Amino acid sequence: MRNSAQETVTVIYVVGTLRTGGPTLQLLYLITNLDRTRFKPIVLVTSASGAATEIERRLAQIGVEVIRIEAGKIVSMIKAPHLLVRIARREAVIVLHPYGFRSDIISWLSRIRPRLGNVRNHTRQNCRQSYGTVRGSLVATIYLILMRTADSVVSCSASVKTDLEKTGQDSIVIRNAIDPLIYRSMLASERASGPATKPIPRYITVASSIPGKNVEFLIREFAQAPAGRRKLIVIGKAKAETVTVYESNANVEFRGYVAKPADAILDADYFISASEHEGMPNAVLEALALGRPVVLSKIPSHLEILTSTDRDIGTTFNWDSSSLEAALNRIETKDYAALCENCLDTSKLQFDVSAMVAAYQKVYYDLVQKSEIGDDKNMKGIAHLSSVDRDQ
Repeated sequence: MRNSAQETVTVIYVVGTLRTGGPTLQLLYLITNLDRTRFKPIVLVTSASGAATEIERRLAQIGVEVIRIEAGKIVSMIKAPHLLVRIARREAVIVLHPYGFRSDIISWLSRIRPRLGNVRNHTRQNCRQSYGTVRGSLVATIYLILMRTADSVVSCSASVKTDLEKTGQDSIVIRNAIDPLIYRSMLASERASGPATKPIPRYITVASSIPGKNVEFLIREFAQAPAGRRKLIVIGKAKAETVTVYESNANVEFRGYVAKPADAILDADYFISASEHEGMPNAVLEALALGRPVVLSKIPSHLEILTSTDRDIGTTFNWDSSSLEAALNRIETKDYAALCENCLDTSKLQFDVSAMVAAYQKVYYDLVQKSEIGDDKNMKGIAHLSSVDRDQ
């Protein structure tokens, strides 16, 4: 058995894409802050296409090897497990860390151990809303089976852990976090200013094709309010029919895809989310890091953020007009400058990336120690697929 404590641990991150999004930003924060004297990150992108993304370029700048499979989803499902084996054969001590459903399947097919599962949302609810009741239930079942075959499972929040426990799956909570270095220069040049200095209070939300984001509720409520009372800025992918109906409304501004969401958040006074379910939403954490108070729906992960501190950083609402209006009136009457400072302090104290990275590094080492690399499942899996790989 190798003495893994004296060797660098190679962590192979398997992702479908490196386009900017919540999960990929969390991956960037994690890899950027890994102790590179102890851990060597490698990123396998299973459905790469076109030019390198901003995240891919940033990883390259810090010397991270990014391996792209230029193939469609089906072909990559065949190629990726064998490519994983080839990567694993050249490394001394490895941990497999897939990000996403397809990546979990690919990693499972490789039979490489140890493998870390990572759950980033309420699985059954998210799958059913994303794929429909029947197909979503099937996808959720397969995903939960994959988690049971993993050597350890991480939940991105306490609420996700609680949801997993209902299925009999245990997990370790490592909360999503924010890398303050990314936002420090932005904050140095532009400190938060109160809505009194602007014509009307400006709220920002992130649209998505996922129904559970419930962005249509916010758009409808802001659009129906008296003109000029307050404005909702919508970034991201809103439904085409929703844009058609409301794009001429003075209270709603659709900006579509934004390369740098942080700039758009800084352009607003408050961040707002009406999500019906979340794991640990990156956009909310980003808003806090930028000193923007938050107005959030009453779901477990939102409440987890708000109760992580005794500071006042925002307020909550239910999914009805009167509750939302009350929440907006409530937040607008508070001391805005104090709220902004509370958000910055909470981000630094509760959601700093250093704690997240330290927790993942411990999990990686624990997995290596338990797997007994060289004698057990890890090398058996590699030997099996290596023989298949050589025959092809």
